[in-house]
Amino acid sequence: MISFIFECSEKSASERNQWFAKNGILASLRNEADEQDSSGLFNRVLGPVNAMFNPSRDQARRFLIDAWAKYRAHQPLTPLESLAAGLVALHPEYHATFEHPEQHADRDYSPETGDINPFLHLSLHLAVAEQLAIDQPPGIRAEFERIRSARGDEHAALHEVLECLGEVIWQAQRQQSPPDAQLYLDCLQRK
Repeated sequence: MISFIFECSEKSASERNQWFAKNGILASLRNEADEQDSSGLFNRVLGPVNAMFNPSRDQARRFLIDAWAKYRAHQPLTPLESLAAGLVALHPEYHATFEHPEQHADRDYSPETGDINPFLHLSLHLAVAEQLAIDQPPGIRAEFERIRSARGDEHAALHEVLECLGEVIWQAQRQQSPPDAQLYLDCLQRK
């Protein structure tokens, strides 16, 4: 599991924040990643963001849970709720989590014990969906289309993109540098 802790100077924090905004990384991803960093360093490094665009971990989780509940109840959904519910639908292994939120919404997921965090996973999916919608970094949409065509499976192609996004964030953490859009695209080209 990726540890999303970024230790850096104020200048590199600003650069990281700009990269995340430019490359369509959702606030829910940043907050879900903060779960892996109880000190809150991840959000401090990214800098202040309006609360409307920077929901808490609980708010981001509640959004996913509520979107799935509305979908199952055949209630009207906003476009973002529809996207979120569609992502949950693609992951039947997470349905119990979203159908019994009282047992899972406050849970801490520990990569050290092999826990997979369904909220983080779906937040990564949302981030990639946003990146593809706006083609940021430029060329990601074409690379995704190429991978999807080669795999013949959209969900498998999305997971390839998620893997590259995770690698780029991990590299940025290791090198204490902003995430590298070219490294991201290079990773996708190897898929």
